[in-house]
Amino acid sequence: MRKPDKAFAMINYLEDQLLAGAYTAGQRMPSLRALMRKFQVSYGTARRGMGWLYERYPDISRETGRGTYFTPAAKSGAENGGRTIAVCRGERSIAPSGLYVSALNGIISAAKKESVNIEVIPPKPELRDAGSLRELTSHFSGVILLGQYDALFPRLEFSVPAVGVMMENSFDGQVSVVDLDPYLSAKIAVRYFLDRGLRRVKILSSMNNAFVLRGKIFAMLAAEQGIRCSKPVAEVRSYAPDTGYFFTSDNWAHSACLRYRERTGRDLTADHVIMGVDGKQLLLPNFSRFPTVAVDWEQVGIAAFNECLARINNPALAAKKIFLTGWFVNYPE
Repeated sequence: MRKPDKAFAMINYLEDQLLAGAYTAGQRMPSLRALMRKFQVSYGTARRGMGWLYERYPDISRETGRGTYFTPAAKSGAENGGRTIAVCRGERSIAPSGLYVSALNGIISAAKKESVNIEVIPPKPELRDAGSLRELTSHFSGVILLGQYDALFPRLEFSVPAVGVMMENSFDGQVSVVDLDPYLSAKIAVRYFLDRGLRRVKILSSMNNAFVLRGKIFAMLAAEQGIRCSKPVAEVRSYAPDTGYFFTSDNWAHSACLRYRERTGRDLTADHVIMGVDGKQLLLPNFSRFPTVAVDWEQVGIAAFNECLARINNPALAAKKIFLTGWFVNYPE
């Protein structure tokens, strides 16, 4: 069953809530009427959206006359050989909703095929301490970190195999890393600016490790092609017609598009040559549209699960960095 387009935002919201552990066993979920009001959709659209969720998530059950409930089935250790992987969800600021849901869907689908339990650990204030995170995850077979945890902790140690998604730091070879390939993404971006005759590019980025790496590789490859690059900055107040703008994250580019429209009333992509990285706009319906290098985030989640399971099955395996190839999305044409 195809995800209903008109219910896209509603489905994404409920998936985010489900996968983040917002609903406890037996808890009633929002009614169709409440969802209609919240997302400004018709009764039919809300019903089709919930139908898609019923089909995808067997832990959601309908009770005639009573509503919709979250009723996860109890799983015994005998069912899966006692293997349970903890998925630690980063806060929204370090784990954007669209990517988080897509990657987690990939993890869960891969885990079902291998009969491995997944337990999602939502963000908690007490888990801001690296020692507490280690203690919590020590009771599991392995751990997958969703979000830029290397931006929160200068050092992390785990007593079980660990894999990070959207991270760059492997913490001295302890944590395997799965992400969009920064080298191939940079090559695509350099070619994009060259094809448009631009020899000057400004790099806009947060200072999180994964994004800094994307900027550094882009600057290196751009210099080899005679393109002059600025040092990464968080924001520019004015845009030049002879300059391209490379954003190391689609979130960063989206924010710039919104600010530009507020100041000028115009579309940034209509006035200047910009490019983002990671493809969030393909996952979120209200996201700004601009050229980007996208990756299949469900496949990222599957790769993270497979790496974690491989290290659980063979503790002697060393942690490694796994980069998935992205593709160019020229939007708008």
